[in-house]
Amino acid sequence: MDFDEFEQLVLKVLFETDVPVTAAHVAYLGRISVRTAERHLARMVEHGTLNVRTNAAGVVEYVYPGRKPIAARVSSRRRSDRRRSPRATPSSSRCGPSRARPSPSCCRC
Repeated sequence: MDFDEFEQLVLKVLFETDVPVTAAHVAYLGRISVRTAERHLARMVEHGTLNVRTNAAGVVEYVYPGRKPIAARVSSRRRSDRRRSPRATPSSSRCGPSRARPSPSCCRC
């Protein structure tokens, strides 16, 4: 696995899960050696993409600065989606004010 593929795997773990990123975890997911995962993670730290920390149990974890828990990301995405796409009301519908709900054959307004 080259570095670019590895980086995408780490970003996928960071943004689609809430699990801590460790060399062993990413090595398992990428089917590479732990040593290779450690080298690639160190490179991401050097580039400033990740920070490194040690948890209470002494396990080295790699952290993306500003990473939010998934629940917070999902709820903020829902709020922004609501702001971007106002709901159609019968009076604003292209089908006219007489239709409360568009029919399946409607223009999809």
